[in-house]
Amino acid sequence: MRETLFNWLQGQVEQSHCLDLFAGSGVLGLEALSRGAARVVAVENHPEAAAMLEKHGTALDPARYRVVREDAMAFLRRRAAVRFDIVFADPPFGHRLLPRLAQQLATAACLHPDCLWYLEDREPLADALHGTPWQLLRQRRAGQVHYGLARRGE
Repeated sequence: MRETLFNWLQGQVEQSHCLDLFAGSGVLGLEALSRGAARVVAVENHPEAAAMLEKHGTALDPARYRVVREDAMAFLRRRAAVRFDIVFADPPFGHRLLPRLAQQLATAACLHPDCLWYLEDREPLADALHGTPWQLLRQRRAGQVHYGLARRGE
């Protein structure tokens, strides 16, 4: 899935500002950093996961990688100094957070109006995006996981 995602994002990552919500292992944000993203902010609430992210991000490039230990939804309600071009957000499965996250991302001041959003869920993605300004550009399924790339429309 990661290879497919970065093929989809070819030419978009370099010099972009990326937001990795529900970062977990941070693999997507760290991959974006290694592919030339100008800045990556990883948001992770779990203390051990956040500590691991800080360790790996510092090893790669501490000036361009920042970890925020906060709930992802709370982070989106704040005003950020940087506006993000790409969002990686795959909330924990089973909590049905994706529809609420889609609504919150649609109005988040920290995102560029035409930002890209990579999302994952066990449910079909179109269902979560229904009634929001997000337009699904690409999607695939790997086993039970639906994943795709969306753009916020006008």
